[in-house]
Formats: sequence, structure tokens, C-alpha cells
Amino acid sequence: MNDARFGRDGRLLVGAGDERVVRLWTTDPDTVADQICTSGSTLLDAAEWERQAPGYPMATLCPK
Repeated sequence: MNDARFGRDGRLLVGAGDERVVRLWTTDPDTVADQICTSGSTLLDAAEWERQAPGYPMATLCPK
């Protein structure tokens, strides 16, 4: 990515790269959690959480 900017409220990130594609991401925690929980993506297990975020308590995003 060559350039990135946050929206005025800090909840959107827009980026552009050499491939002439503009990408838009949300940084709203509730929206991100909803997208993760409904996407079917693999969530981190406890061991991977510790590797990625050592010293931080593991968060539970999705209700069982």
C-alpha cells in the first residue's frame, strides 16, 4: 500500500496501492467482531493468541 488515510471519525481506513486499487476497511470494533463471527473464518486458539498478543488476556468475540 502506498498511501492510507483514516476517515474523520477514525472508523474507516482507505488505502491505495501500485495496483490502482482503492481498499476500504472498517476499524469499528463491533463491526469487525460481527464480520469475523459471521465469516466462518478460523478464530485464534489460545496458543495462537499468546503468540500474537503475548501478555494480553484472550478475548471472546463470538457467542457460542
